[in-house]
Amino acid sequence: PRARSTGRSGRMSVRRSPARFYESFRENMGSVSVGAPPQWGNLALMTSADITVLPTDEVCRLLGIEERRLKQLIRDRVLIEARADNGVRGVPQDVLVKGTNGWEPLPFLQGTLTLLADDGFTAEESLAWLYAEQDELGERPIDALTSGRHHRVNRIASTLAF
Repeated sequence: PRARSTGRSGRMSVRRSPARFYESFRENMGSVSVGAPPQWGNLALMTSADITVLPTDEVCRLLGIEERRLKQLIRDRVLIEARADNGVRGVPQDVLVKGTNGWEPLPFLQGTLTLLADDGFTAEESLAWLYAEQDELGERPIDALTSGRHHRVNRIASTLAF
């Protein structure tokens, strides 16, 4: 028997063990290929050479923050982390823009990254999507974001859920 509990809403909810949940999921969904790479753009052509990565210490210097604050900005999806060809961690140069008070994160990047995360994208997949040419846009989403066309980018990103 299933355990019943009332949540904050006062409605009865059914709690299932993870095994029962996945069993019912497989029954309802049938045979689903979990882990298959999503199909958006030609990611095979993108290499880390396409992305100019600034090392973390340089990003901290430009933004005037400590490294722990940079890690928090990455966790909060205000910035996205990338790796250079030599394996050094950093932030893509395109996501930092010159503002009125110095360097700052690209406006509206956080909304796009949150949409992609809600759609099931990992940070690496989000980075790949941002730097891959998208047929719907006619350009890379990162270029559209830097040009101020975030509404169109977010509209396309919201349709990518799987």
